[in-house]
Amino acid sequence: MKTEVTIEDVRDHSILGCSVRGNTLIVKPTGSVVGFEPRTFHSELHRIKSLMSSGQFLNLIFDLSGARYFGTELISAMVSLGKMVNESGQALIAEPSADMRLVLEKMKVNLIVPIEDTTQEAIQRVVEESPNAWLKRNKRFAVPICVAVALLGVVALAASSNLLNGFVGTQASRQYHVLTQHIAEIEEIRKEENPSRAWSKFSVRADRKLKPFLDTLRDQPNRSPLNESLYQSTLAVWQLSVQKVVPPETSLDAARTRLRETALLITAEQGLSVADFQPDDLKLNSPKSDPRPVASD
Repeated sequence: MKTEVTIEDVRDHSILGCSVRGNTLIVKPTGSVVGFEPRTFHSELHRIKSLMSSGQFLNLIFDLSGARYFGTELISAMVSLGKMVNESGQALIAEPSADMRLVLEKMKVNLIVPIEDTTQEAIQRVVEESPNAWLKRNKRFAVPICVAVALLGVVALAASSNLLNGFVGTQASRQYHVLTQHIAEIEEIRKEENPSRAWSKFSVRADRKLKPFLDTLRDQPNRSPLNESLYQSTLAVWQLSVQKVVPPETSLDAARTRLRETALLITAEQGLSVADFQPDDLKLNSPKSDPRPVASD
């Protein structure tokens, strides 16, 4: 009774070594392909043909990286197997030496079995591999990869559900924090005996930092209530910062009022208290400003 050839029957070939990648059988002739025992060669070739004809594999790659020189027997075998495989799949020759590539092309073997420069390129061209097979072949990487995927999933979930907002803030809360820092810095400059020099440097720095974000918000069509409030707050702080002289307290109060409105919207829309993002000396609850309390936990 004839027994079907399996991959285990061809793994230990002495001339035509075989391995598997997904739906593809890789045949790697060894250096002993020159001067081989004909009976052994043809026996191994017969088993490979039986394996391919059984339908267990769709594609075939001849990895010639281990056989830099070979004769017509191997060339005939590649052509014969290539014609068989090409009826339903694809056969490729990979990584022949420069000299042997010239021979193959001169014999027009490449018209039947295309040639790839490297075995990896051939694998990428034809191999289809299930995730389980890939993990089995790369089992030493399986755990780190699974951990990385799980962590990415957790980060994505946290980002989509605002779970990280309390730790890293949102774009709105971070910009709000930048604005409060500018207000606090203006307050510090106002306390100096001769603030003109410090103010000049601050104005240049503030313009460079606030203007791009201001332009981005201004160019947004149909701004949401939060973005509109953030735009107005940024505009107010920017206008204060680029004045030629240090602004008076009344101007600071107007900017504080804008910032309070933005803080309340951040809390209402994003569930995030921005009290923790304010410098201690911002004094949004100053009696001169809006008496409503700052949003807090």
